[in-house]
Amino acid sequence: MNLNSRFLQDPVKFAQKHAIAPVGNLLSNPADLKLKGNYDATTSYYQVEGQNRVLYCTVTESGVSSGDAGFDTSKDQNLYSLRIEQAQATGSFPIYWLPWKANQIIRTTLTPSKKHHLPLLTTAAFQEPHVFVTATVNGCSVFVEGSETEPTVYHANAAGTGGSIETPHGLMAKISRMETVYTAFSHHAVKKTPGPTGRSLSAGRYMPEQVGGVSRAQDDVRVAKQLGVNRNRAPITVINEKGRSRLRHIGDFKTITFGTVFGVREPRTGAWTFYVQHRVRATHWKKVLPFGRSSNPNTWKQFNTWSDLSVQEFWPRGSGTVIDL
Repeated sequence: MNLNSRFLQDPVKFAQKHAIAPVGNLLSNPADLKLKGNYDATTSYYQVEGQNRVLYCTVTESGVSSGDAGFDTSKDQNLYSLRIEQAQATGSFPIYWLPWKANQIIRTTLTPSKKHHLPLLTTAAFQEPHVFVTATVNGCSVFVEGSETEPTVYHANAAGTGGSIETPHGLMAKISRMETVYTAFSHHAVKKTPGPTGRSLSAGRYMPEQVGGVSRAQDDVRVAKQLGVNRNRAPITVINEKGRSRLRHIGDFKTITFGTVFGVREPRTGAWTFYVQHRVRATHWKKVLPFGRSSNPNTWKQFNTWSDLSVQEFWPRGSGTVIDL
């Protein structure tokens, strides 16, 4: 069974076992985003409509290019990419896709378009997407509201608000801004059917250094122990594949937390359920024997290992609006 089939068979189970990251086409063509209004001079409301809501996904173990969502195939381990593309490729499957835009808010409603229809696929059951994905979150907020069969999803960003997200003050300012803009946009001319109370996934939900007083340093210690990495080695000389050397500390170990938000539609009832995968990328060093350097056993190389996976449902069953500081 190929990766696409394994993912579609049970997306939640797949995400519980593998770190997944949406990459490619992270911002749809601006022409595909319909301007619905302005919150203020710096933030606007956008909506993805019609056939622009549907893109195509291929699950791969590689193919993550450097600079694309910050991932690098040559260094990242235990990461599967959800490659998002405009055109259908062999084996790819349709998804509802929600992009992001710096300092803006974008929404889409997951319902079949009466004006636009997907090309006929080999499997009729997949003519309407059964999966929703939005761009990787590591500071944005995602909101879901409406009915379980036709939910409306929002992706908000507040990069220009409140300074650094690494500080509680900065993070709180950003979250407050995103909550306020979402509330305003929620009441701004959207066709919604009654359903569960709007639920949100805010940055505090997937950044463990802001949850329960756990600092980034404390989280680094925990993840390093989980990976069996010694953070307290003395400085060593690192020689890369090009033969250049530089002094580094094996203690240069750091973690960063990301979230992948996805939805799954139950084919029989048409009801959607939304989940978030929490995943931690640990940057660390391993002793390796690069090409042409087999006689030098003290050569080290940098790796990014993904671990600490958890998958949580946050809509329609959840604890309401979540801001964990």
